[in-house]
Amino acid sequence: MHDENAPHAARIAAANVLIDRGWGKAPIQCDLNGKARFDDFLREVSAAAAYEMEHPDSRPALDEQVR
Repeated sequence: MHDENAPHAARIAAANVLIDRGWGKAPIQCDLNGKARFDDFLREVSAAAAYEMEHPDSRPALDEQVR
């Protein structure tokens, strides 16, 4: 870590290893509610797609979307 001739990436990696060894690695957090949020997202996308299919004039023309 203190070798000034070593590449910066190697010095940073060495510092990280020393910090992890001295203080311990940060705990890994698991979000167990991720599936419920993904299901909600899919439900919203499905509802939006159904609305657009029923109301095709409600969305802008393709050339307007590009701008």
